[in-house]
Amino acid sequence: MKILKKISLIFLGIVLIGIILILCFLFRRETKEWTEDITIAPNTELSVDLMSSQRGYFGGHGLGWGGGGQKSAIEFEYDGVQYEDEMPYTPISIKYYNKHFYIIYFDRETDFNKISFRFFESTTEGEFNEIESNQFPKQIAIQNRWFSNQEKQNKIEQLQLDEIRGSLTAKVWYQLEKGIDYYEMPSYIPLDFLESYKEKYIK
Repeated sequence: MKILKKISLIFLGIVLIGIILILCFLFRRETKEWTEDITIAPNTELSVDLMSSQRGYFGGHGLGWGGGGQKSAIEFEYDGVQYEDEMPYTPISIKYYNKHFYIIYFDRETDFNKISFRFFESTTEGEFNEIESNQFPKQIAIQNRWFSNQEKQNKIEQLQLDEIRGSLTAKVWYQLEKGIDYYEMPSYIPLDFLESYKEKYIK
C-alpha cells in the first residue's frame, strides 16, 4: 500500500508539473524586436529600434502572466545622443520639437477600466520624463505609429477630420484641449472641435 501511495504521489506530481509547464507556455510573452522609420518632424525621418512583449491574455484583457521582459522599449540615436526608454505602455507618437523628443504612450496596462494617454519629454542625456498633458506641445500631437499604412495616409498626410473622429489622434487633441482623460471621452470626437483644434495648432 505504501508503494502504491508513493507511485500515486509521484504520478500526481508529474501531472501537476505538466499542467504548470503548459500554463507557463500559454501565458508567456512573445517578444518582438524591429526597426521603424518614423517621421519625427517635417522632412525629418528617424530609424527607431522598438521592442514589444505582447501578453498572452486569459479571462480578460487585463490578465496575463509569464516572462518576456518589458512591455515595450524604444532606442535611437539623434545628433550624437543615444535615446532610450522602457515602459509597460504602447508608444503611439514619437516627435521632435524645439530640441526635445516627445512621446505619447497609450496606457492600457495600469487600469484597463481607465485607459489613458501618458506624455513624456526627453532630457539632454537621452532619458524621458513624464509630463502633464498641458505641457505637451499641441502643434505636434499627431499619431505617427501603431496603425496601418492606409490609416497613416488618411490621418497624417490628409487629416480628413470627418474620418478621424474616433482615432487616437482626435482623442489626444481632446485631452490636450479639454483636459479630459481617454476613458471619459465619447467614442467619436465632435467634428467642430477637430476643425477648431486643427485651425489653431496644426499648420
